[in-house]
Amino acid sequence: MQLPNLRAPQVELAIKELAVDPADVDQDTYPVWIRLTRPLTVHERLALERIAPEERIEADAVVLHGVRLDDVAHDIVEWTRRIDHAGREGVRLETEAKVTSAEAQDRIREEHLNRSSDPGQFMH
Repeated sequence: MQLPNLRAPQVELAIKELAVDPADVDQDTYPVWIRLTRPLTVHERLALERIAPEERIEADAVVLHGVRLDDVAHDIVEWTRRIDHAGREGVRLETEAKVTSAEAQDRIREEHLNRSSDPGQFMH
C-alpha cells in the first residue's frame, strides 16, 4: 500500500487573540471571538465541533455567544487545551482518511489487475 503524502499544516494551530465588538461591551454578555493563528482544516473543524458543539466555528475563529471577555480570558487555559486537542485530533482524522483512501485505491487497482489478467473474461 502506498501512503499519500502526509504533511502537517505549516503554522501551528493556536490561539492568537480574543476579540470583541467594542459596541457590545456595555451589555451584560456579548460574543467573543477566539481568533486562531490560521484557518482550521476540515478535520480540525470536525474535531473542534465534537469538543465544543455549542460554539460557532468559523474558518479561523471560535465564536462564543452570551459570555464576557473576562470569563473567556479566565478560561483561556481550557480553550488552549481544546484547540490543541482539536489540532492533534484533526491530524489523526486526516491521516486515517488518507490511509483509508489509499487502501481503497489499492483494492481497486488490485481488482482491476486481477480482471485484466484473467483470460477467461474474454471468452463467451
